[in-house]
Amino acid sequence: MNPRTIQKLRRKFILIATSTYFFVMVFIGGCINISNYGLTRTQIYKILDFLVEYNGTVPDSASKDYLNDFSPEFTHSARYFTVSYSSDGDVDVTSTSHTAEVSDDEAESYAQRAIRRGKQYGRMGDYYYEVADTDDGQLVVFLNCLTQITQNKKIMHMTVLICLAGLVITVILVNIFSGRVVQPEIENMRRQKQFITNAGHELKTPLAVIRANTEVEEMINGENEWTQSTMRQVDRMDHLVQNLITISRAEENEDSSMLAIVDISKAVGSVAESCRETADREQKTLIIHLQPGIHAFVNESRIRQLVSILTDNALKYCDDKGTISICLDTVRHGRLLRLVVSNSFADGKNVDYSRFFDRFYREDESHAQDSEKGGYGIGLSIAESICRQYRGSIDVSWKDGVISFTCLLHLIKGPAAV
Repeated sequence: MNPRTIQKLRRKFILIATSTYFFVMVFIGGCINISNYGLTRTQIYKILDFLVEYNGTVPDSASKDYLNDFSPEFTHSARYFTVSYSSDGDVDVTSTSHTAEVSDDEAESYAQRAIRRGKQYGRMGDYYYEVADTDDGQLVVFLNCLTQITQNKKIMHMTVLICLAGLVITVILVNIFSGRVVQPEIENMRRQKQFITNAGHELKTPLAVIRANTEVEEMINGENEWTQSTMRQVDRMDHLVQNLITISRAEENEDSSMLAIVDISKAVGSVAESCRETADREQKTLIIHLQPGIHAFVNESRIRQLVSILTDNALKYCDDKGTISICLDTVRHGRLLRLVVSNSFADGKNVDYSRFFDRFYREDESHAQDSEKGGYGIGLSIAESICRQYRGSIDVSWKDGVISFTCLLHLIKGPAAV
């Protein structure tokens, strides 16, 4: 795990934590507003039922228990008007004495619209209404609910403001505390890379001594199977140490002094062509398809190393007399570089490709010490680190007897884009 990966995990944690808070607050705020709206509407309908029961008036003899459900000032503060219709549909009585906002004609117009809607309860602007059948015809009661409507809107606005303020505070706090949480991991990663680098340099000295002593032994007594075996193991250990140091450095930020405008097509072609002799010797077909003129601001040695790792891997594990293909082009309107290295691999149907980029992973453990296919299973891990360094990715897939490694790298056109 490198600093960039840790920062990605940190940003993902902040996003998840903030999103969780947001959805929880939306749920709570929604429940509060829906409950408040439901209670308010129930109270309004209860008042309308009360007015209908007493034919649009509030007599002094009204049930005290019933009035206790409302505000003590209800009988004085309620603003409403009623329109009564006879059985033949004519207006019988229009009462607007409890409101100064509506005239008799307007009251009758409202009532007609309410009746045409065909619903018992409804709303028109700031008024809620109820249409009820009576012994003599119909009664339509309108209640001014501006106070309740305004109150509900205030509660909704306050809920939104509180949620937004809480969201901002959450983002700030999560950002602060997440930085503290990942700091030990960053320090641990730094120490781990420092240990690998130091251990690698320390191992070089005894390996050099073993190599020198073995060479002296061969000079005195000549080569034999024991000295040859020792030299092979020294070479393997030296290669392993170098790879571990390479991985450690690959996960660091790119040294800008090593970057330059590079003809990637030419660099990839050079590495690919260098493998043709090996492929011909092993009776394997090498096919190279390169889009010409691809330039980018990169570290050429890293790009060459990436191609070399994938090509070497393809040569090692390609089927006998199989085909190896190396393709290079650009995608997404030239924003991404695509490198695809594939080879024949007939036995790859049931292979667990998800672990191919794990360090020291070997799909066929019996080949772990194979002299022809020797290695420690970290080449693909190095390739993945190089791809991540260029904000890219590497994927492996198998289809119809062919395994393919696909690299996508962001093309940087010049120093200003770094």
